Amino acid sequence: MGKGRISYDPGQHEALRSELDRVQSNFESLIDELEKVRDMVESELKGEAASSLEFAISDLINKLSQENSNWSIVIGNAKAVEEELKEADKQAAKVSASP
Repeated sequence: MGKGRISYDPGQHEALRSELDRVQSNFESLIDELEKVRDMVESELKGEAASSLEFAISDLINKLSQENSNWSIVIGNAKAVEEELKEADKQAAKVSASP
């Protein structure tokens, strides 16, 4: 990107998309693993401590699920910014190409 110029760089946006998707995948993997742990605690452990642990894990799963949902919004916003940059780049090219 040059000084004072708007320029869409597909490579940079692909790298950003890839990283955002990787983070979301990690959220999903962590949630899946925590659900397995919660299920094991529920089936294998008994008593008040087990109930407290199960509640704490469920609370963490809920928080991570909300963050995962928020992350989806971040990904959507990044795509919108990419589209705006593409359009701005096209408009800049039209302006510089006109006599």
